[in-house]
Amino acid sequence: MRGATSLRRPRPPNREGELSFRARRFASAPVEPAIRDRLLELLRTRPDEEVASIRPFEVARAWGEGRREVLRAFLHAARAGLVELQWQINCPTCRVGASTARTLSEVERRAHCEACDIDYDADFGEHVEAMFRISPSIRQVDTAVYCASSPWFRPHVFGQLTVPAGETVTRACALPPGSLLLRTLGHGRRGTLANERHAPKTLRVRIDDRALAVEAEGEVPLGRDTEIVIESRVGRSELLLIERTGWSADIVLGSVIATFPDFLDLFATEAPASGVELSVSSLTLLFSDLTGSTALYERVGDARAFAIVEQHFRDMERAIAAHGGAIVKTMGDAVMATFGSPADAMRAASDMVEACERAHGDLGLGVKVGLHEGPCLAVRANEKLDFFGTTVNVAARLQAQAHGSEIVIAESLLSHPEVAAQVEGRPTRSFEAALKGIREVQRLVGVDASRRGAREAVGRASGTRGPAESEVA
Repeated sequence: MRGATSLRRPRPPNREGELSFRARRFASAPVEPAIRDRLLELLRTRPDEEVASIRPFEVARAWGEGRREVLRAFLHAARAGLVELQWQINCPTCRVGASTARTLSEVERRAHCEACDIDYDADFGEHVEAMFRISPSIRQVDTAVYCASSPWFRPHVFGQLTVPAGETVTRACALPPGSLLLRTLGHGRRGTLANERHAPKTLRVRIDDRALAVEAEGEVPLGRDTEIVIESRVGRSELLLIERTGWSADIVLGSVIATFPDFLDLFATEAPASGVELSVSSLTLLFSDLTGSTALYERVGDARAFAIVEQHFRDMERAIAAHGGAIVKTMGDAVMATFGSPADAMRAASDMVEACERAHGDLGLGVKVGLHEGPCLAVRANEKLDFFGTTVNVAARLQAQAHGSEIVIAESLLSHPEVAAQVEGRPTRSFEAALKGIREVQRLVGVDASRRGAREAVGRASGTRGPAESEVA
C-alpha cells in the first residue's frame, strides 16, 4: 500500500480481546471469506496512518479485489464494531479533506477550505466522501499532523513547484498519463492538459494576475521527459501544482454510497440533519409500480396476494442490486431506487419487467417504470436518507405515464450511448406529456420491456423483420 516509509511509526498494540470479540460478530456477515480475513489482517498489522482513514476502493485496488465487495466488507465491519464510518468533506479546488464528520447529520451545507481560503457548497455527490477508521475500542490511533494533509491522502498531486515572482523556471520530468490539472494555490487560476496517448515535448505555462495559460508543443512517447517552461508575470511567488484528475475513481463519494444497498440497510438512519439539504450534482432515480395488484387481492385473497407481492419486492430488489442500484424506499406497491448511471438503471428496469412477467405474468401482474437523471437534494425524511427535487419528481411522473411492462424515459436520455443501445430494436412510442409540477411539456419515449419486446429486438438484430418500430402518441 501507498505511503512514505520514513514517516511511519511502530504500530501500537491492539486490544486483541476486543478485536476477537468483534471479529466473531463479523464472521456471520455476507462477506467473502478471503476479503474478511484480509480486512482483519489489515486492522491487526498496519500502522496508524493506514487505519486512521481507510479508502475501501484503494484497498480493493491494492488487493486486486472487486470494489463493491470490499466496500461491502467495510460496511459490515463497521456494523460489527471493527471500524467506524466517517465522512470527509473534500475541497473542490485542492481535493483534500477540508473537514470530517462522524455522521451525515454533522455535515453542513457550506464548507471552508483553509488551504485554499475558499467557501463552497458541500455537494453530497461530489465532495462528501465515505471513509473508515479503526474502532477506538480496538486501537487508539494517534496520527501525525501535516501542514497540508498527509502525503498518504494526496494521491492526486503529481508534483508542485514554487515559481519566484516575475521569473521563468524550466524543469524536465515524465508526466503521468491521463487528464492533468495545473493550478496555482489559492487563486483559482487553472488549466488542463490531455495526456492520453502521448506527452508534449514542451509544456509552456504562463501565470498572470487573472489566468493560467497552458500550451503544449510537439509530442514524445508517454514515459519520456517533457520540458516544462513556467513563466511568471505576477509580483509574488506562486505555488504551481500538477494534479491527476482521475484520482476520484478511488474514493467512495456520496453519489456512490447512495446507490449501495448495504449502506441503506445497515445505516438507515445516516442522513443529513433535519432542515439541511445537501446538493447532489447527478443521480439517476428509478420509480416502479406494480400493476394488477388490486384485482389480485380480490381474485386470490389477502393472504396469498400478500405473499405474491412480497415475492415481487424481493425480485425487484435483486434486479436493482444486480446493476449497482439500491432501494431507497417502498410506497405501497411502488419502489424508489437510486443508480450511478442511467444505463445501469435501464438494465435493472428491463430485468425488473422480465422477472415480474416470468414469475407473475399469468396472474395479470406487471411492472411499469420511469427513470430520470439529474441533480437532486439529499435530505432527512422520516429519520432516513431520502432524495428530493425536480429530477425525483420527473422520475415519479414518468412512471405514472408508463403502461404495464414499459419503461418511460425523457427523449433526451437517448443521447446516452449505452441507453440508446438498450433501446435499439425494441418497440417504442414517442409522445409528449405535461407532467404535474413541471412547467414545460416533456418529450418522452416509452420502451416496451416485455419479453415480446425483447424477442422483437433480437429479431431485428438478426435481420428478421418485425412490427412497426414505433408509434407516436
